[in-house]
Amino acid sequence: MKRSSIAILSIVAIVIVTSIFVANVAFNLLIPSNPVPVRTISLNTLDNIDFSWFNWHPASNQIVSGNTGRIWSIAESAEGRSISQSHLEFAAWNRSRGKIILLLSDYNNNASVYNHTIQILNTETYSISNEYTLRESTQRRYDSFRIDPSEQFIALIGSEHIQIVDFVNGDIIELIPNFMNRTALSYDMQMVAIADQQGIIDICSIHNCDIEEFPEKQSLVRWSFAQTQLVSWYPDPSQMSLDQSGNLLIWDASSMEVVNQVPVFGTIHSMEWSPDGTQIAFLKSIVLEKTIEIEWSLHIYDVKNRNLTDIPLTDRVRKAIEVLENNIKWHPNNQYLVISSSESVNPDKNSYLANLWFADSQSRIIFKQLRFQTENSHSISDWSWSPDGTLFGVIVENRILLWNLSSLTK
Repeated sequence: MKRSSIAILSIVAIVIVTSIFVANVAFNLLIPSNPVPVRTISLNTLDNIDFSWFNWHPASNQIVSGNTGRIWSIAESAEGRSISQSHLEFAAWNRSRGKIILLLSDYNNNASVYNHTIQILNTETYSISNEYTLRESTQRRYDSFRIDPSEQFIALIGSEHIQIVDFVNGDIIELIPNFMNRTALSYDMQMVAIADQQGIIDICSIHNCDIEEFPEKQSLVRWSFAQTQLVSWYPDPSQMSLDQSGNLLIWDASSMEVVNQVPVFGTIHSMEWSPDGTQIAFLKSIVLEKTIEIEWSLHIYDVKNRNLTDIPLTDRVRKAIEVLENNIKWHPNNQYLVISSSESVNPDKNSYLANLWFADSQSRIIFKQLRFQTENSHSISDWSWSPDGTLFGVIVENRILLWNLSSLTK
């Protein structure tokens, strides 16, 4: 009797293991493999992969990566040109394409702060045309920076503050709070929307928002929207959208009023305007009452026709979307957009499946998936379209992968 019980248990164990194996094989067979990238760039691993990023040249013919401090030509297979031996936090080309601006950091162990330096390089010779150290050190790195279109100042964006720095001499012009990354700069960088811990949002000129150092500046006209969680500016500063307790609000700068309010019945995440300002895409989450699970959905709001529609997601995607600040990336043609998700395959063995889902805003369908077997749940550190829309790039662990648009839309 004892032997028969052991035999039965052995058979059951074999059946379970076999079922798991078959399920994994079926899972991999059901999802098509990724198209072959047109270019793969290997990065060194001197820095933590969490700080990896890349940025496109305005003509889409080069990229710069912060993990290595190098510039690559898209058409060449060389190792790339080294532009920095220090820790390169961020880099961007100016609009005239003649310069590249670098943000470097050096950690001071004695003072436990980062010293930040800005270098401006000539892109023909890669020689330094200007360099200055910021007058104020911080305990944190910056996440990114933006250059004023007129190239008069730079906005250094951190998790606690946004510093407005004079482009010529490095003087700090303004210090703007950035509570939980809820502060949003307009595209022309002339206006800023600030959300505080209570969800109250204030809209003001970027040159009059130093509300921590100079509270009297708040005497300017201010507009407040209670319980605001998320803000996204229209491609020009005439309008912006806000998430207010499950309602999508459209605020108009000329009338200084809310011109449209759309109930969405859930929490809005990653709200992004299309490049031409005709559509707003956002992710919505709701908590299921029976299972207390979070379920996600993808929506697009047609601003002109005031029409809200959704792009259907599979059950797997609906429960695996990542809560990221910029989890929606529009294609320059205003038609395609990309979101990411991550799911556990075997957490005991640090095995995860990271996904990028490509959606069509016209047909309202998911038409492509890129998937990556990784060792951590946040292995996709950056992804974006090239400025001309012909290429799509992503950093996965220690590689930059590039695809042609045509290979993704087949």
